[in-house]
Amino acid sequence: MNYLTTKEAARRIRLQLKVNYPKCKFSVTMESFSMGSAINVHLMAAPFDSIDVPKQIENTLESNPQLSLEQVTEYVNDRFSSAQLNEYQFSDDYDTSDGYSNGNVLTKDAWDLFSGVIALVDETTVGNSAYKHYGIGKWDKPFVNKSL
Repeated sequence: MNYLTTKEAARRIRLQLKVNYPKCKFSVTMESFSMGSAINVHLMAAPFDSIDVPKQIENTLESNPQLSLEQVTEYVNDRFSSAQLNEYQFSDDYDTSDGYSNGNVLTKDAWDLFSGVIALVDETTVGNSAYKHYGIGKWDKPFVNKSL
């Protein structure tokens, strides 16, 4: 087996995501730092919603009963334009009662997509010790539903 550099692994992941998910737009970047490297994969646009906003509002209201519906709705709409995901939660099947990943309630479409993306990244980075980070949108560029 040939060892891939993090840069080459990110390039291959980028190309394979375009083939496997042609209707979705991803940002695939790599970074190097002292003692390691990382591959970052963010879903930037897709023809479906990624966060289940009504379920997120419901869960936030339950855990913060002192807040009004308007306050929670504003918070959820601001907070969940981008999200970091926990790759280890995708080894489980989608739980229709919550769909949680790192405090974010994902839609079934987003869950299924990231299950495939994580498997692809893991397969591509065999032998490479790079950290892997996943997200929906970025802090400065929110996710876009292209079907609207």
